[in-house]
Amino acid sequence: MSMSHRSPRRVVITGMGCVSALGDNVVELWDAMKAGRSGIQRVEKYKSFPTTVFAPVKTDSWSFVKELPEQVQSRMTRPMHMLFGAVREALAQSKLGAEAKRMRIGLIAGTTANYHCEMVDRDVEAAQPESLLAYYESRDGDQIDWGKYFGKHTYNANNTLRHLANMLTCVPALHFGLTGVNETIHNACATGTQAVGSAFHLIKHGHAEAVLAGGADTMLDWVGVSVLGRLGVLSQHDDPKNACRPFDTKRNGLVLGEGAAILVVESLESAERRGAPILAEIVGHGSTANAYRITDSPVEGVSAAQAITYAIAEAKIDPSEIDAISAHGTSTQQNDVADTNALKRALGPDVAKKIPTMAPKSMLGHALSAAGAIELVASVRVLQTGFMPGAPSYENPDPECDLSIVKDGIQSDKPVRHLLKNSFGFGGQNGSLLLKRWPAAAGGAS
Repeated sequence: MSMSHRSPRRVVITGMGCVSALGDNVVELWDAMKAGRSGIQRVEKYKSFPTTVFAPVKTDSWSFVKELPEQVQSRMTRPMHMLFGAVREALAQSKLGAEAKRMRIGLIAGTTANYHCEMVDRDVEAAQPESLLAYYESRDGDQIDWGKYFGKHTYNANNTLRHLANMLTCVPALHFGLTGVNETIHNACATGTQAVGSAFHLIKHGHAEAVLAGGADTMLDWVGVSVLGRLGVLSQHDDPKNACRPFDTKRNGLVLGEGAAILVVESLESAERRGAPILAEIVGHGSTANAYRITDSPVEGVSAAQAITYAIAEAKIDPSEIDAISAHGTSTQQNDVADTNALKRALGPDVAKKIPTMAPKSMLGHALSAAGAIELVASVRVLQTGFMPGAPSYENPDPECDLSIVKDGIQSDKPVRHLLKNSFGFGGQNGSLLLKRWPAAAGGAS
């Protein structure tokens, strides 16, 4: 389909799909968030690790790809499974299934660290922890005796194919006939938000009619837990109810989660022509980089604030018109302060302190590249219903994080018209999106 360049178009969201620690679809996610239920739990198989509390997806991920041929399944990773399920749900809600090939629908998504080398024990089936132990036992100072290591373990024959980065978006494109733009981006915790922002700009400026965008991730395996634990970013609380405490003085690290989410981003003209359900409108996006340090953010929040400012400028609104914020809120000491300062710098201190600010990772954990997309799904439901989920673990306000954190879920007494979603990634990549309520979709939503 050829598209001429013309004046900027309005861009809407017409479908969503989600897999998270709170459920296998959007309805389960939102029901849990409304009820204040947390997906964070103690995971028994990591009981010998310094960190034992995580936010896992409860369902066997293979169930999301059961319609695929076994040969295809064997070359898919867990993030690919979850993304496939989210794509399927989003297409169904948007009523795009039958029209996918004709419309040349695109797909933009990413993941973080899906590509670990997987070893198979010769004498113990699927014994990855034993593989890790053998790796350390094979060390001679800083060197590895690979002959000794491979004497007990063998390389997974599917490893290369299933861990090619672009397979994340290529497999669902092949199955669902998504022949438009296909991009795999890897911007850590900013991935989901930036993927949706990229889709927004493609459609706004006439380069596409509809693009599926989001992210998928898991580092909930022995490699991920070991690496992130060594970096010192994981929460040391052993009580699942209090492990993830964004903006709380007693926070001491993030809770690792996993999941996937996809939003169908479409031009208003296309959605109206198809009679598709319009869930919300996207009106602004900003993207910047800190160019600071890899593992943390500058507390001043200058570059993150600029991403927010770009989104507000594109939306052509005043900061005082923002009715709700979905913060990045990782529950780490420095990053929560940076979050706060970025908001105060971009919106003005007085405005920033008054806007109800949600911290969804308190219930979802941190799903890394999927986090922004999952939180955007929840943000759309906030716009539709006016209900803002709380952060049950928030009990001790940090004076340095002097925002209006929503502790208990609240029903707004007026429509939530504009919502700001921020995602700030490991490595310093920042993404901000401004969503606008779609009045026709609000009635009857729950």
